[in-house]
Amino acid sequence: MKLDRLLFSNLSDAEFEWLTKSYSKSDSLDVVAFGNGLSKDASFKMGNMPPVTGKEAILENIASFWKTIKGMNHNFINVFSVDNKIILEAIVDYVSMDDSKASLPCVTIIERDGEGLSNNNRVLLI
Repeated sequence: MKLDRLLFSNLSDAEFEWLTKSYSKSDSLDVVAFGNGLSKDASFKMGNMPPVTGKEAILENIASFWKTIKGMNHNFINVFSVDNKIILEAIVDYVSMDDSKASLPCVTIIERDGEGLSNNNRVLLI
């Protein structure tokens, strides 16, 4: 995860710390660590794929995707917080198994529950 392109953030220090830790776990492709930030009944939707509901189903889905790449790195551009929602604009750098690279702009909307766990994630690839 990189912050050198970050233009704007209105997150509190605690929210920003939660977000950067969450994306560090994702960028390390650590499914177990990523799962620690999800609520039991979370939902996850990436691009035009159907939503996945439930922590275990999300982790299976994420693990399947992460097995197809060597790495990824999120470059934060803008981060906004409204109530229990965090909206992140980023550029994601992917490294494929053959070492080719691709950078994709995306926007992610994260809703957190009362315990601070992610319970609804929507990733929109631009």
